[in-house]
Amino acid sequence: MKNPLTTRTLALCGLLMVASAQADDEALLAKSPEATVTVTDLQAELATVPADRMNALRAEPSVAARVVADIHLRRRLAKRAEDAGLPDDVVLRTRLKLLRERVLAEAYLQEMSERDITDEAVSKLAQSEYRAQPERFQRDPEVQVRHILLKANECEADRGLSKAEDLRQRVLNGEAFDALAMEFSQDPGSAPKGGDLGYVPRGRTVKPFEDAAFALESPGDVSEVVESQFGFHIIQLEAKRSAGLIPYPEVQAGLEQEIEARLQAAARKKLLEEALASDTPEYENERISATIDRLAKP
Repeated sequence: MKNPLTTRTLALCGLLMVASAQADDEALLAKSPEATVTVTDLQAELATVPADRMNALRAEPSVAARVVADIHLRRRLAKRAEDAGLPDDVVLRTRLKLLRERVLAEAYLQEMSERDITDEAVSKLAQSEYRAQPERFQRDPEVQVRHILLKANECEADRGLSKAEDLRQRVLNGEAFDALAMEFSQDPGSAPKGGDLGYVPRGRTVKPFEDAAFALESPGDVSEVVESQFGFHIIQLEAKRSAGLIPYPEVQAGLEQEIEARLQAAARKKLLEEALASDTPEYENERISATIDRLAKP
């Protein structure tokens, strides 16, 4: 027999957890005398935002703050519209009704198209496609390199070449390449990362840089100073990868996302086809044309 106290305690804990989650959802993100914005508001606003856009929002908090600001402004203006009696207008009421129906229809299609797609099924399909289509997952030879970029200075006799040569010698004398890159490189994208460019395939960089990078043989090798249209480069090899089949773990996430999107699109298409087939309306084409003509008049 269950202990009544234990049962009541567990029930209370459950209620507290639900209440806590609800409190989090209603936590304020912005407030003013006229309006507030909650976590739930932001969640609803971003419900249809793609994953890559969400990652951009995470990387740029100021952009997310602007989204919250937009919600707050719209809410204030909507309240003023209500106070002015605008919702009493029949066309505006109908527009709101149509907007509600559009949101609900999209939510239904989204929910139903995802309902029968399981992580296990997606994983199996991804592995099967990887094995069946190896030609899709080939990579060209790649090099992982760091570089230090010094932009050419037309005011100097050698345009800054001697400074680049001095930095290269400091690397050869044992100074850390990444530290020198962070201090001296004028490439804003890679300098904060110690000059790291990650893995680079052929065709990604300008020809003089590519030739010098792929000519390096062993990790730690340092190129001569290379001149390109961007300035003077000093390149250090970190690693090499040969051409061949990309290991499955490196393509798994992207492939599973692709397959899940395909499955959702197919399910969505089927839902729409079934809905259209089950209830085909009769259209009053003359009345539709007359309405358009009336609306189009100045």
